[in-house]
Amino acid sequence: METEGELSAEQCSFTVSYYGLLSVGSGKTRVTDCSVCNNARDGLKAWQCGKIIVKNSHIFNNGCYGLELYHAAPQCCVDNCSIHDNGAGGITFQDSNKFTVKSNKVFHNGLCGIEMFRSEGDIRENDVFDNGRWGISIRENSPVTITMNNVLRNKAGGIHVEGEDQHLCLVNRNKIYNNLGPSFLNMSFSPEEHSPQSQDNEIYNNKETGILNLSIPFCSKCRKSCELKKCVKCFTAAYCSESCQESHWPRHEKICKVLREKLSYVVTTWETAEYFQETERFEGPEDFGVEFIPPPPRHGKVFVAKVHRAGLDFDLCGVILYDRSLELYVKFDSKYINQLLTEFGVLCEKFKFVKKLFFHSFFDDNGKLRLFTNEFAEFQNW
Repeated sequence: METEGELSAEQCSFTVSYYGLLSVGSGKTRVTDCSVCNNARDGLKAWQCGKIIVKNSHIFNNGCYGLELYHAAPQCCVDNCSIHDNGAGGITFQDSNKFTVKSNKVFHNGLCGIEMFRSEGDIRENDVFDNGRWGISIRENSPVTITMNNVLRNKAGGIHVEGEDQHLCLVNRNKIYNNLGPSFLNMSFSPEEHSPQSQDNEIYNNKETGILNLSIPFCSKCRKSCELKKCVKCFTAAYCSESCQESHWPRHEKICKVLREKLSYVVTTWETAEYFQETERFEGPEDFGVEFIPPPPRHGKVFVAKVHRAGLDFDLCGVILYDRSLELYVKFDSKYINQLLTEFGVLCEKFKFVKKLFFHSFFDDNGKLRLFTNEFAEFQNW
């Protein structure tokens, strides 16, 4: 449904359309006790709108954002709504002033729960949890007050603030916990006195990365615990010596291939990728700082490959993979690898919305690239 004038909707359903509700123009829009769901793009989108109030409504399962406001006039309020399972973010404001987002439940959205760009207002008393990236993200110099929110179990971290001058941004009395990333990340590019103000927040159990290690911690033959060498075929069985490996091979041979298939991922198709400069520190091979880096081996020998998301939009499937020489630099789609990045990855160097992992990898005899998923490689500085 599209409106350009005054609209008051109560106990209505906006569903199975391109936009659930598109509000354009300076008229007042009021949405109360409504259901906005299963639309191809945004659930509710307002463009250059007048006063807008969304209360007690259920906004979910829309293809892009649950609620998206551009150039909104003062007195915009989102109050006591449930906003979840939207393909991109839950709530996003751009170039809007004096908004209030309060007492909402914002969860299970593909990207950030609540995002603000060049906007001024108040985010308070919301439950923001289980979103695909940050719980709350404030960017491009948005003087926002963030108070008394519960921010938990978000995949990139709790609260993210970025911009040249964020000293008017207040982050106070929030409960930030169990996020798969930093509790509060200040990316203000200005002196300390211009950084966001943060105090009286309750913060615990947030972590940079998860741990995934299903490998055997002792020799598969003699059960000795020491420095071990992995079987190069399955990368799961481990041995303290060549003699143990040789004597154990008649037994291990029966399950080696099964372990390899169960605990690895095969990249069957890919395409050559462009250098992804937004997240990492290099612009090309010359920036690795060495004169010669050999390409990855092609005959079943293990090498380390780096993987991170291919884009910053809500397409959650594309990933970039490359080795240290950049001889191999490809893009492919994988929901499974993206899930591993989400759950266990570490935020990239520059753009703190994308996670990275290092995989032990090798090329099968048929030329397919195999990534071992039972144990990640150590993080490296490239």
